[in-house]
Amino acid sequence: MSTKNNIYIDYGYKNRHDYFISLSERFNIDISGVYAIADIMGKDEDFDGLVSSLDDYNYMINGNAFFLN
Repeated sequence: MSTKNNIYIDYGYKNRHDYFISLSERFNIDISGVYAIADIMGKDEDFDGLVSSLDDYNYMINGNAFFLN
């Protein structure tokens, strides 16, 4: 994959794994949980549905909503 067509690089990450590490840290969720939810949602949802789902999960587990807006 060329870098000009790599959305992860466009958003400042090295690759998808690097992006998932940042989500894991941002939402205080184990990286395996990020991968599990991402696998269910599909790659097309990495920057939308995945983030919302991790926020919902974090709220259910920790009672803390991470406001994205």
